[in-house]
Amino acid sequence: MSGLALALALILIQLTTPVFNQLTQKNLSILSVPNMLFWLIGLTLITGLLSGMYPAFYLSSFKPATVLKGKLMNTISAISIRRGLVIFQFTLSIVMILGAIVISQQMKYLGNQNLGFNKDQKIILPIQTTEANVNFNALRNELLNNNQVSHVARGGTYPGIESITSMLFYAEGKQAIDNVDIQTAYTEDGYLETLGIEIIEGRGFDVDFKNDIDELVLNETAVSQLGYTNDNAVGKTIHYEFQNATHSMEIIGVVKDYHFQSLHQKIKPLALSVAPLFTGPTSYLIANVKSSDYFELITLFQNAWSKINPASPFEYSFLDDDFQRNYKKEERTAKLIQYFTLIAIIVACLGLFGLAAFTAEQRIKEIGVRKVLGASTAQIVTLLSDDFLKLVVVAIILSSPIAYYIMDKWLQGFAYHISISVWMFVAAGFTSVLISLLTVGFQATKAALMNPVKSLRSE
Repeated sequence: MSGLALALALILIQLTTPVFNQLTQKNLSILSVPNMLFWLIGLTLITGLLSGMYPAFYLSSFKPATVLKGKLMNTISAISIRRGLVIFQFTLSIVMILGAIVISQQMKYLGNQNLGFNKDQKIILPIQTTEANVNFNALRNELLNNNQVSHVARGGTYPGIESITSMLFYAEGKQAIDNVDIQTAYTEDGYLETLGIEIIEGRGFDVDFKNDIDELVLNETAVSQLGYTNDNAVGKTIHYEFQNATHSMEIIGVVKDYHFQSLHQKIKPLALSVAPLFTGPTSYLIANVKSSDYFELITLFQNAWSKINPASPFEYSFLDDDFQRNYKKEERTAKLIQYFTLIAIIVACLGLFGLAAFTAEQRIKEIGVRKVLGASTAQIVTLLSDDFLKLVVVAIILSSPIAYYIMDKWLQGFAYHISISVWMFVAAGFTSVLISLLTVGFQATKAALMNPVKSLRSE
């Protein structure tokens, strides 16, 4: 039986490996592990030996006189082992079911969370060459000539991609030792409007203001950590040390906190500036578009790019896709958990099905007597199902704290996450009970419908 299981396992592995590789973005194969064949053969032999040893020792412990008299009874230890295995299988299944529910709800939460900016219908073009940098204004004007493009702006970064630029600022009346580490981003006129970021005090950057090069727009978190409030921050000066000199910049606006990083992290202090000090090797054109015909839009953008920057490669992405890419690991985990949950449920059902068949066979004469005495099919099905439901209830009790601990640890990887609710445990428990009833119901109904004359003939 172990040999047949090995053959079936090898076939299943060959069929499912492409799906697994696609999910995990790896290139695994059963032959890629050295000596894998020897390990599989060894595992098969050990499995077969262990599986055969238990019934062998169990049967050899019977006394021949007792067996021949027909007085063979199940020992408490044998029953306990069978039931314990079923409880163990269902405990794992319920943990997996609850994990799948929690991960699904967290991913839905991430998708519906208010990010503080508008990530939809935004096309990103990296500005990576000197030619593209010099011709940026010409490209912006060319794109804005199309009525399907409402805003175009440039920034050294945009929400969803990692930016490692930061400066140590300190407020008026304080010293450098009181500094606050503030993330910085290079932006230009129209950046806030293009992304839909809300200005709650002051103003954003404007080409008509020549002094904007020495000014900053801060988010609420930066204002708070510097010791100001949203109401009094505008007009204040903050300082930083650079090349053994103190430099000052004025706060001209405060924007509402927005998630410029993924929801794995809490919102950090952020300063937006047009100062060349904050520019990086690459900047990005961000276009807000009205149309949902992206094929036509990308063609439009590519034609405009090729016309103005013929020597520079054309690349593009969508802001919502770039932001969602931060959760690629979690999306893969969710899919893997779904597959393994299905496998765990199938294995648990096989164990429960086997135990139900065994129990029905052991109690076949009892069922016959009950039917002769007037028990209905529904009563017998309920009688047989009741014992197995108790096993599932025990599994639910055992699995709940385990599942809660594991999923709570997983959720701690997000600064913003859902709470594990009671309804999730109820849903997982209800699912496991329903699965067990469907599994046991077949055997119970089959036993209940059997002709009692056949089962009682030997009596």
